[in-house]
Order: sequence, then C-alpha cells, then structure tokens
Amino acid sequence: MTDFASRLITLRKNRGYSLDALTAELNKKAPSDMKFSRASLHRWEKGEISPSLDHAKVIANFFGVTLNQLGGIDDIQDTSELDTIAAHIDDDVTEEEMKEIVAFIKGIKAGHKNK
Repeated sequence: MTDFASRLITLRKNRGYSLDALTAELNKKAPSDMKFSRASLHRWEKGEISPSLDHAKVIANFFGVTLNQLGGIDDIQDTSELDTIAAHIDDDVTEEEMKEIVAFIKGIKAGHKNK
C-alpha cells in the first residue's frame, strides 16, 4: 500500500466517511468539470492507481492537509476537534457564524470541565 493510500484511508475513517459519503462530498467541492467516483476512491485506497494532481488537490483541500502530507512526504499533525467539526461545515458559513459556532463549542467544553 502506498503512503497516499494509507493517508487517504486514515483521513476518511477519522472523519467518519464511508466511501460513498466521501465521494458525494468531494463531488460537491470539485470543479464542475471534475468528478469523483466510488470505484476510483476504492482503487486509490488499495494503491492500485493514483489520482491526478487535480483530484489530489481537491482531496487535500477537503481534509485540510497539504499535498505533501497527503502523499506521505510530511507528517500530518493531529487535528483539533474544532478542525474536525469545521470540515463538516459548509463553505457558505460567514465569519460571524463561524465565531458563534466556535464560541458555542468552547462553552459546552467549559461546562463539561466544571462538572
């Protein structure tokens, strides 16, 4: 298995995506002239083939990692819970809404610490 394949599997599973769900999410983020298929993702994870550079860029951006991290050249730093949650928030969230979301999460976490 390639470094890319193992990184893709790890990122997908750590974020709780099935192959079908990840395919759908990547297709939402991809340019209109680019498509992802479940079969291609499966073959990439098996290390049978590698994605195009354009496909890899979309995947890296989706998971918030660099191409070097996705390809196994650089280590992926552990992401915080906020980063994981942020990956599931649509791109149309305003900066003000994001601040409210972060404040809400911090408030909940602080409440748990006081119990």
